[in-house]
Amino acid sequence: MARDNQIAPQHHGLNIANKSVLITGANRGIGRALVDEALRRGAGRVFAGSRGPMHHRDARVTPLTLDVTNPRRSDTPSRRSTRLTR
Repeated sequence: MARDNQIAPQHHGLNIANKSVLITGANRGIGRALVDEALRRGAGRVFAGSRGPMHHRDARVTPLTLDVTNPRRSDTPSRRSTRLTR
């Protein structure tokens, strides 16, 4: 509860609790921060796309090889993510 002189924090973003999200560039920088934020907000599954292999300690993270500059190096995320969520 906020005091009279404080403004209560409000969250105006999407509710991703128990949802699946796909994040590209997940192995570093902003992409990595987005993975961590999605987990913090309670995402049920985070499909983490990156050009090369990556690992994350949280079991909700599913790494995907995703290189939009080279279609042959991609896991075809839509097909693979459908398989993983069934």
